[in-house]
Amino acid sequence: MRAQPAFASPLLQRRPLASQPRSAPCVHALKPSLVVPSPGPIGDAGLIAGYRAYLQEIRNLVAAAKAEGRSREITVERVSAEMIGRYPDRQRLVGAIAAVYAETR
Repeated sequence: MRAQPAFASPLLQRRPLASQPRSAPCVHALKPSLVVPSPGPIGDAGLIAGYRAYLQEIRNLVAAAKAEGRSREITVERVSAEMIGRYPDRQRLVGAIAAVYAETR
């Protein structure tokens, strides 16, 4: 199972993804041998790359859905259906999709 960051917390729904594209490369450049996400499984630097790829895929899919005029509910349903086979934690997946939808223009 691939690690999935959590975005369902109300504290994290105040633009949790806005700084991610700037901060993740900085953390990755440190070349950590151990990454302890909160919450989530402990891993190595590959965990950061995995999070970035996960969030970028969600960004791309949500942007396409919004460009087509899709509602939040339809977007969450369709994007989660497309990704659930690779990212089985539905609660985290839906939280991330909803957060990206809220931040995407």
